[in-house]
Amino acid sequence: MAKKKSVWGDTIVGVPGKLQFPVIAAPGPNPFNSDLSYSAQLICSPSPALHKLLAEVVKVQQAAFAAGAAVRLPWESGEELLARLAADGKEFTESTVSLYKGRTILRLKARGDKEAPKAYVGKELAPRRAGNESDLKAIADQFYAGALVRVSASPFSYAMSGAVQGVSLLFKAIQFVRDHDRIGSVNLDAAMQEDFTDEGFEGFEEEPFASDSSADGDDIPF
Repeated sequence: MAKKKSVWGDTIVGVPGKLQFPVIAAPGPNPFNSDLSYSAQLICSPSPALHKLLAEVVKVQQAAFAAGAAVRLPWESGEELLARLAADGKEFTESTVSLYKGRTILRLKARGDKEAPKAYVGKELAPRRAGNESDLKAIADQFYAGALVRVSASPFSYAMSGAVQGVSLLFKAIQFVRDHDRIGSVNLDAAMQEDFTDEGFEGFEEEPFASDSSADGDDIPF
């Protein structure tokens, strides 16, 4: 049986949102697939660009599949995501609810053996020179979970063995807009540059290192 040809939609540029699960510097596994790919999840508030992208997804779906066919889509509402987490027995806080409620969750992906998504910092294209680890580190540091970004993507249909079919978003480009609260991670490099206090070290200031008979190792209880 011949493989069904993909239907492609127009590339939609500049969809704004909050970045989550970024795999952008180099291909790797992601929370949704174990294969090596470039990927990201975007938490989006309503916007004209988002509306245009979702309409393009629907257009591809209608052109590629029969009405009523079971089709996987590359987005879900924040309420659907929260309901799914609750059904799986996951516990979440009010901050998680406020992060997702009233928003749309997009999932983007590009094959790891194909061209990487273009990464822009402002209007400048971030360098991604072959074999240059500093370039990849700079991209990974810039595009962290929680950053506010804009993405460009092309919807396309797919049909796999086992009746798995749907519409996916080809991850074409990402643009860093500005910093925002991080999601689920800590910037250790930045944290180590912060001024620190003596809090938690009370009682240690005047105690010299012990020099007793256990120092030769005979009585160390490990």
